[in-house]
Formats: sequence, C-alpha cells, structure tokens
Amino acid sequence: MKNLFGAVLLVYSTFALAAPPSGKWTGDAAPNVGRVKKCNPKMGYELVVENGKLTGKLDFGTRVQAIEADVAEDGKFETSFTNPFGDPVNITGKLGDSFSVINPKHCGWGGMPLK
Repeated sequence: MKNLFGAVLLVYSTFALAAPPSGKWTGDAAPNVGRVKKCNPKMGYELVVENGKLTGKLDFGTRVQAIEADVAEDGKFETSFTNPFGDPVNITGKLGDSFSVINPKHCGWGGMPLK
C-alpha cells in the first residue's frame, strides 16, 4: 500500500510541477529602443496567459494589434507580426521578467515588466 501511495504522490507532484505558467498583465509604455521619435509616444498592452498560450493586444493609439504565442515551460515566448508599413515587429519575453516589442528598422518598447 505504501508503494502505491508513493507512486500516486509522485505522479501528482510531477503534474503540479509541470503546470504551464499563467497570468494577466496590463499597462502602458513609452518607446525606449532605437529612434524613439519614429514610434507612437505610448503603447498600451494587455496580455493573458492560460494553458501555455499567450494572447493579447497591443494598442498603438492609431490601431490595435492582436498577438498570440506559445509559452515554453521556462516562461519564454516569441512571436511577430507585420505592421501596416510592411515592417516586421518582433515580440519576445519571459514570464516573471519582462517583454519587448521591437521594430528592428525603427524603434521599440523594451523591458516592460511581467511580474
């Protein structure tokens, strides 16, 4: 009976440790990467992570961009989209740390907290 209890406990503890990260974050950020005058003066964000999937929106003042990404077990994620001018915009981050939204040709918002 002790062996069966130990096996059951091991299985449940393994699932508990492997639970995907989750949370919700909202805020605003000023551009702080590259040629900041090329960016909108403020970007709002709302991110939600459930079951290992990040979804959210980035509000650039003139438009809202929906985003989604898979979140790795260590909390890292990355995704990208093409802005209306045809430029790639990269989003990278780690839950419990921060994330960044960067247009490599112009500017971006870096180090926004995800704590």
